[in-house]
Amino acid sequence: MFDTVPEGGWGNGGGTGWSVVDPQPIKQNAPYTFFLPSAAELAALRPGDRVQLGLAPDGFFEGAAERVWVRLAEVTAEGCTGTPDGEIPPGLSADNSLSFMPRHIWAVSEMRVDDLEEEMRYLAGAHMDPLILTGAADVGWLERRAPHAGKGAYPETGWYAFAEGSDGAGSLYHGPIGLLLNFEDRMMPLLRAPVGARLERWDGGWRRVA
Repeated sequence: MFDTVPEGGWGNGGGTGWSVVDPQPIKQNAPYTFFLPSAAELAALRPGDRVQLGLAPDGFFEGAAERVWVRLAEVTAEGCTGTPDGEIPPGLSADNSLSFMPRHIWAVSEMRVDDLEEEMRYLAGAHMDPLILTGAADVGWLERRAPHAGKGAYPETGWYAFAEGSDGAGSLYHGPIGLLLNFEDRMMPLLRAPVGARLERWDGGWRRVA
């Protein structure tokens, strides 16, 4: 339930209350793996709907947030109000009224708009050198193989990403291809290449090799 838990836990927030955490900076740092409701989803919200906010005790460091479901009481162009609904952290109650803007919403409980295309695209599986994902090395070459059967709701891309200087013999991490794009989204046009393609970094760009 926690995105980031401060050392020692949350306690009661120090008795100073809770603040709404803006998820937009988190989205900017991980645009292909951290998903927020689309503008169409937000525009479809009505009083009585449940939305998820990130809340943090006043005084904690920026980015720490606990996800809390909120029942909307009012939705206007000026903003939204609602009350905690479901599991409520210490220091809050179902009687507390929270005020926030639509951009502060992390998720919606029931979508009226089928808008999962972005999520399906970037959560599709790929195989990646761990050195790339830790920032220890850049992508050196890419290879697209016939994808195997996907696990769960998301498809497989068939892409394999190897670090510069790698011979491809090491173990790879399997996860959403969005992790790779978080590090270097300039590669996105390359990912349209067909099965059998092999691409390597070359002279500031990329070239296809046999």
